[in-house]
Amino acid sequence: EDTIEGVVQAQIANPREADPDATNVYMPADLVTGQDAEDVAAYVASVAGVPGIEPPEAPGGPGGQVFANNGCASCHTFGAAESTGTVGPDLDEVIPGQSASRVEESIIDPAAKPAQGFPTGVMPEDYEEQIPEEDLELLVDFLIENAGKGGGAGS
Repeated sequence: EDTIEGVVQAQIANPREADPDATNVYMPADLVTGQDAEDVAAYVASVAGVPGIEPPEAPGGPGGQVFANNGCASCHTFGAAESTGTVGPDLDEVIPGQSASRVEESIIDPAAKPAQGFPTGVMPEDYEEQIPEEDLELLVDFLIENAGKGGGAGS
């Protein structure tokens, strides 16, 4: 586990560079730092290679699980998901008042109408292929129903 933990910490601090001709999606360096980075590395090391391992159950029911499984929490702040990412916009601030179709467009085509103050090319642009349609619907419903309400599960 120590070896895997060390590799994960190194990848968080210095992710592999992406070829801009091959992709416009990358993991920013130091996505998490300090104790948070150590905790992420320790968790990954503890579950790496464990047969049948399942992701932890996320707050917010099925839509919250889609949010967690697709790494949304690592970049976005969203109270209902108990996430505090800062790479992308705070979803509690940008989603209220948006239609379901607008929220879905932001997920599957993030460059179409980027949130003010955030560059394009950071959020993956292949979620339409990566997230099954029924999961995308769960995610959009979860975001719309909970945006701006703060708090986590049970609030």
